Parts: sequence; C-alpha cells; structure tokens
Amino acid sequence: MLSRTVIGSWFPGVVRYQTTGRRDDPQDKRPELLLASGVRTGSAEQTIEDFTRRCRQNSGLKSPVWHSTLSFHPHDAARLNSAQMLEITCAWMKEMNLDKTQFIVVRHHDREDNQHVHIVANRVRTDGSTVRDGQNFLRSREANQAVEKQFGLTPGGGSSNPELQHPERIAGPDRARAEIRQAIGRLLAAGVTERAELLAGLQAQAITPHEFHNAQGQVKGISFEKDGHYFKGREVARDYSSPGLDRLLARSQEQAAQAAKAAQQAEATRHVEAEQRANLRQAIKLTTQADVLQVRDSGLSSPAQFLYRLSRRGYGFDTDAATGQATHVRHLASGETFAWAEVLPPGSPPLAEQLVTAIRVEQQHQVARQCQTEAGTWARERTQAEQALAEVSATGRCTTRERLARLADAAGYPLLPLSAPGETERFKSKETGEIFREREVLRGGTVAALVTEAQAARTALRRELKPEITAVLERTKYPADAPLKNPKDYQARLAAQGLQLQESSPGKGIDLVRHQASGQSFYLRDVQPGGPAAPALIQQVRAVIAEQQAGQAQAEQQLAGVLVRKEFTSWPEFYDQARQRGYSQVFGLDGQPRLLHEASRQHFALADLQPNGRDLVQQVTEVIATRAAEIVHGRIEVGDRPERSAAERVVLMQTRLAEAGVQAEVVEVPAPGTRGTAWLAYQYRPGGNQQDAANETLTMLQGAPNTRVLERPGALLGAENEWGPRRGQPGEATLLVAASDTQTAPVRATQLTRQLEAAGALVLPGQPEGQADGVTLRIRYHTAHVQHNKLTQLLDQYKHDTPGASLRETEAGQLARGGREQVNPNIQQITR
Repeated sequence: MLSRTVIGSWFPGVVRYQTTGRRDDPQDKRPELLLASGVRTGSAEQTIEDFTRRCRQNSGLKSPVWHSTLSFHPHDAARLNSAQMLEITCAWMKEMNLDKTQFIVVRHHDREDNQHVHIVANRVRTDGSTVRDGQNFLRSREANQAVEKQFGLTPGGGSSNPELQHPERIAGPDRARAEIRQAIGRLLAAGVTERAELLAGLQAQAITPHEFHNAQGQVKGISFEKDGHYFKGREVARDYSSPGLDRLLARSQEQAAQAAKAAQQAEATRHVEAEQRANLRQAIKLTTQADVLQVRDSGLSSPAQFLYRLSRRGYGFDTDAATGQATHVRHLASGETFAWAEVLPPGSPPLAEQLVTAIRVEQQHQVARQCQTEAGTWARERTQAEQALAEVSATGRCTTRERLARLADAAGYPLLPLSAPGETERFKSKETGEIFREREVLRGGTVAALVTEAQAARTALRRELKPEITAVLERTKYPADAPLKNPKDYQARLAAQGLQLQESSPGKGIDLVRHQASGQSFYLRDVQPGGPAAPALIQQVRAVIAEQQAGQAQAEQQLAGVLVRKEFTSWPEFYDQARQRGYSQVFGLDGQPRLLHEASRQHFALADLQPNGRDLVQQVTEVIATRAAEIVHGRIEVGDRPERSAAERVVLMQTRLAEAGVQAEVVEVPAPGTRGTAWLAYQYRPGGNQQDAANETLTMLQGAPNTRVLERPGALLGAENEWGPRRGQPGEATLLVAASDTQTAPVRATQLTRQLEAAGALVLPGQPEGQADGVTLRIRYHTAHVQHNKLTQLLDQYKHDTPGASLRETEAGQLARGGREQVNPNIQQITR
C-alpha cells in the first residue's frame, strides 16, 4: 500500500476533485462515498460550507486542508471490496490522528489498474485545536507499515517480482500466474461464496483447476492450469492454497450475510428518511404557502413585482420554455419545488386571477393614497414614520415583536395588534392617526424580517463579547500599573474599560456585568474567570486584594530590615540587598521602577511602599546620603626627591595604598622628562578589616619627606567637611550589649547609642552575636573629632567597667583613640 499527503488551503478545489477531477482536465472520477464525519454530503457545496465554517474557529491557520491518497497493490485490490478498504482507511487515519475531526473518505473507480481512496480532512478539530502536520511523510510511512502488518497487505514501493506486476506488462508463465491470481480475486470480490461456484467461474475464463484428494476423499490441495502452465495454489498467491481458499470463501459468506443485514438496515433507513423527507416537504410547503400569501397581499403593482418580492425571501422559479410563465416555485434553501396550486389554499382561484385581484386592490389603494399625497400629508407622515422606525431598528434591540412594539410606541408609531395569523403588520401614527403597512415604513421589509435580523445580530454579538468580557475581568484583577486597593477600585477600572457591574434586582448583590458600548448585559456566573463553578467574581477580587496587601506588608517588613542595617551606599546596592530577601527590580508599563517578589510574582510600586510608616524612596535616599558622607576622601601632593622623581614616587604610593585596601588614582603628573609635582587622589570607607592597614599606610605617607596629605573625612568629623591637612584617623569598634537585671538589651543599647552619638560617634546596628537576646552595635569615629576625649572615656568605660557590655576593637584602633602615636621606623624606606 502506498500513501501520499498534501497540505493545502482551499477546500472547494479538493472537494470538487472527488467527483469531477481537476479543473483543467474534468472527468468522471466514478466516486463512491465510503464515510463522512461532521459534514453534510447532500452536495459538494454543503460539504465545502461545513468544512469552511469549522475553519473560522482557528482563523490563524493558513493551511487547514489535509488530503491523503491510499493506493492498494493490485494483488490486494483484487481481494478487497469497499467495506474492507474503508476498514483499512479508518485504521490508517487513527494512526495519523485524523479520526477526531471532520473528514470524508471517497473511493475512485475510474482506473482499474489503480484502486485507491481519498481522505479529505479538516486540520481544525471541534475544539479549535490543530491537527499537526509536522513530519507527515515519516508518520505516513510508519502508519503504512502498521496497517500492512495488521491487514496482511503487500508493502508499498517498487517490486521486481513479476507476479506482483500487471499481467499486460509481463509474458509467459508469469503472465499466466498473474491472470489466474486476478481471476480468483475478481470472483471473490464479486461475492462468490461456494467452492464449486468458484471453480466453475475459473473454468469459464479458460482456467482449469485440479483438486487433490487423500484416501478419505478429502481435498488436500489444488493447482491451476492456463495456457499450458501449471501452478500450485500457493504459487499463485499465498492465500490461494486449498485451505486458504476455504478461508476466503468463508469470509465471503460472512460478508454476504453482513451485506444482506446491511441492506435490510439500509432499507429501513431509507423508509425512515423518506418519511422524514415527506414531513419536511410538508413543513416547507406550509412555509411557502404563507410567504406566497403575504407577498400577494403586500401591495403589488405587477405580476413581475410578485415574483421579485418572493425571490427576495429565498425562492426561485421554474419557467415554461414555450410561454415564459413561472409554473413552479422552488424553495432555494431546501431545493423543494411546488406547483402554484400546491401552495394556494384549497378551492382558491388560480394564482394569475388572485394576482389580478390583488393588483386591482392595490391600484385602488394607490388612487386613494394619491389623493392624500396631493395634499402632502401622507407623504410627509410616511417619511417621518420611516425615519422614526429606522432609528428604532438601528438600536438592535428589536429582538421580539413585543420589544419592537414597545420601542415603536415610544417613537410615536405603535404597532397594531394582529386580528388573524398571517395578516400584514401595521403601524399607527399617534399624532395624525394615519395607518401604515409594514412594507411602507420598514426599510427591512417586514416586522418578522426585522425581528429575525435583530435576533441574529444580538446572538452573534453576545457570542463575540463573552470571551472578551471574561478576559477583561481576569486581566483587571492583576493591573499592570498599580495593584487593586479595594473592590470599588476594581469596579472603577472595569468602568474605564467599558464594563459596568450591576445588581439584577435591589439587595441581590452584584450579579450582572453590562457592556456599555453595546448595551448587552451578562450574568457574572456565565462570564466570570473560571466559569460558573469558580468562586463569585467579587470573592475572587477580594482574595486577590488580600493576597496583594499581605504581600505588600511582608515586603515592607523585609525592606524595613534592609533600611535598619544601612548596608548600602547606592540604589544598585539597595536593590542587591532587596534581592537577597527575594525581591528584584523591574519596571512597570509606566516606566517606573518596582519590586517583584520572586516567589509570588507580585510587584509593588516603590511609591506605594511605606516601611517604618514612611516613604521608601525618601528613606533609601537618606541612607545613601548618610553612607556617602562616611567616605573619606583624600589627596596627596608628591614632590621630587633626589633619588626618585615625583612621577615615580606617586606610582609607588598608589601601589602601597592599593595593598592597604584604599582606592587611589593618579590625577596629575609632570610632563615626561621634566620634574615637578604629582597628585594622587584616594578614597575609602572606614571600617572593615582594611581600616588599620589604611590608617597605618596613610600615616607613613603623611610623614614622608616632600609629601603633603590633604583629607576630607566627611560625616565622621561632623560639620567639618573642608579640605585640610590630614589629622587623626577613623576608627571602629563593636559593642555587644546584654540585658541587665532591670533593663532589656534593646533599652540599654538605645541609651548607649545616645551617649555615643552625643560624643560624635556614628552608631549602626550590627550582626547579632552571642546571646539570642543581646544587641550588637557598630561604632565608627574619628580621632580628630572635637569630643574625641569624651568618646575615648565612654569606650574605655564600656570595655572595662560596664557589666553586660563587651567592646571589641583592634590594638591599633585602641592605641589611636588613646592618643598614643606610633611611628614606623621603616617609613623612610617605604616612601623614598
């Protein structure tokens, strides 16, 4: 078996090909429809329409057509009937995942040497999903192999075995064998069920069968003779041995029984369908009769106008070629045709006489109306009525006769009650009392047509709006600009997008949503996210708000810890601290920075966050300013020495400072080959392991000959922040405060902090150490501060004389704050 698949985009071409072939080479394909699913098969146009309608569910798919051809090997085709071919095709379609969509299966009988079926399928499934077409060649080959194995079919592809080729292409014994094989296959396909009948059929085709019996008289083998060539049954085909023929005949008997049963079922089905067609024809006849009578009474000026108006309602006509008169009326939607007498009331005059009467009555009515028109009243009133009712129709709310009547009454032209079914509708002017028939003032023709059009438009509009409203309701729960504050905020955001939440009745609670632009209202349970089974929309909104508020409170708590520690000196460092606590920086649609909680994916605008009860941005800015003021900035003026130039000395100093953890940069050097002054700028943040090394190195440089060190130590010297000779040095200590018998550790730490700050120290919270209820303080100071002696006394007191307090500092730091200076004897060697 061979298969070929083509993915296309145009259903009309591939569907019409099944009956008429290619457009450029039309021919009778002798089609046999084996199976159809999800499409009508009354005509090619119906089938095309059903395929095309389904495609609208997935308009983005540009190639929705799946067309596959399955060709059977001549050896297999000789023994397969249409039912067996359909069974094989269905198995192949299941392998290719084509059994859950629209499809038709058609067998062509136009070529005896190529028995094949066509599969036309829609790649858009019922739920709108797509049947994938990737690697369909490889998948087709695998499906072929599976089906060939399941049904014992001859594998596809080229073959050099003569017995698998067409007889007309070979000769000699091979041709005789092939003709015997095909003759047996034709007889079996024709429905032969008895062995004797099969053997007689072969003899009629100049093929002599020979049966071999055992001692008990039972047939144990068979051979065939043709044109002087003898072949055992198995040599003709593997299924044509004596036992194989018995199995094939038994299968034919079973298929014959099934065919008889199917014929009975088909006959019963035809009877039911005939009865249904008769009922349908009767219903269409009554509809046609009503339309004919309504058009007859619609105010005619000629028989041609009668035919025209009836054609606008979906009817065609069969005309007598000799007279040119319409003899039958045809209902175009169903194709049913009736003689005029069939659709007129029993005993009524012929249609031609009725039309003459109707035209005469209309002419009389026109004469009477013309008299009013001459006075100008009727024409003006009719125009006003037409305009008023056109505005009523434009609202799209005339979905029932009752609604149209209310709207028309409000417009000043009430719709009069009907005295009998089928009567022409009439409108009456409240102002003048003039009565107008529907076709005189309705641009749509009739009340029924107007109502039907409004119903169809409303249904289509609601079908289109429903998923759109659901998407807006869901999207508004998670706004991109700012989180929801309360349910009223949610309602306001919906109103800004054209949706209004309402109550269906007072006190019932919000259960409707109104689409302002169209005026359509929906029950919330039908459009809310999650469907009717989900919690009510307002409950969903409250849950989102509660989750957002809890998330914001948690964020403010985490950020308060970052602000208290003050371990950042810039916004990037602040964001890095926040990231360590699970919050990363993002930007909203408004371009403003936000914090995104990685775990919950909640985002918070910086302007909305109030850790410690204050604005976050203001607090971060204050911390950055405070920390920036702690940085010590300095400049070193370096002159020439006999043994080294200023340029050489400044590079050496830059290296020494870098080794001590001080950031230094050469900002000015003399021109090459000249001598003069060089400048080195440096900066460092007091504290940390490098502080003693920085102090020691700067002190050495400060004592070097022909060198001047200027410094601006920043906030550690209070208000003093001008450049001047370096004096003193920054220091750092860590104070561990424990609880006493009368005070907790935090209370004691607060008191000590006030004393230290009053003495000119900068106090920051430190990492907890020691006891769980203790408090750690980081103390930074500068020995040149005006109250340094007071600070030194406090630190010595905490270190030696205060119970529950422990002070840690380096030996160099202790010596520096005690006023004892230490001169390094190697200073000349380092700075030389």
